Amino acid sequence: MSRDFHIHRERAGAPYADARSRRNRDLLLQTHHCNWASRLFQGDLHGWTAHVRTGLRIYDAERQVKHAMLYGNHDAKACAHGNLAQAL
Repeated sequence: MSRDFHIHRERAGAPYADARSRRNRDLLLQTHHCNWASRLFQGDLHGWTAHVRTGLRIYDAERQVKHAMLYGNHDAKACAHGNLAQAL
C-alpha cells in the first residue's frame, strides 16, 4: 500500500517477477490480480486489461477455491469479469 501510485505499481511488480521466475501458477494469478488493481488506479487501461485477461487465462476454478477463502472470499475470476465490465 502507498499513497503514491508509482510506488504502488513498483511494489506490485516485484512479486509478479518472483512468481514468474518460480513458475508458481497460483502466486502468478494473485500477482496479476494485484497488478491489475495497481494499473487501474494509475489510469493505465492497457496494462490493466492485459493483467485481467492474463489472469483469466490462467485461472483454474478447482485450484482457486482455497484462494477465494484465503482472501476474504474475494475470487479473482469474479473480480476480473467485474473489471472487464468497467473497462468496456
